[in-house]
Amino acid sequence: ELSKPAPATIKGRVVVGELPQPGLAVVLFDDKNKEKAKATTKDDGTFAFPDLPAGKYTLFAQKTGGVIREKVLPVEVKAGEVK
Repeated sequence: ELSKPAPATIKGRVVVGELPQPGLAVVLFDDKNKEKAKATTKDDGTFAFPDLPAGKYTLFAQKTGGVIREKVLPVEVKAGEVK
């Protein structure tokens, strides 16, 4: 029996300066720019995407209201890795 590779997790925190940004949508795209998952930041600005297959992803977060700020961050995870 072939064992499945351990899933990876991508975790992060959205801040402006030192201030956490709660309630923001964070979107995860795969290397083909296809949306794979969405998360909403918690009160401390943290988010997580668990149970991902190994691969290359792009995180996208946008803050609206007043000045619109966007952040795009490429990330690669290996099987069982937490980043």
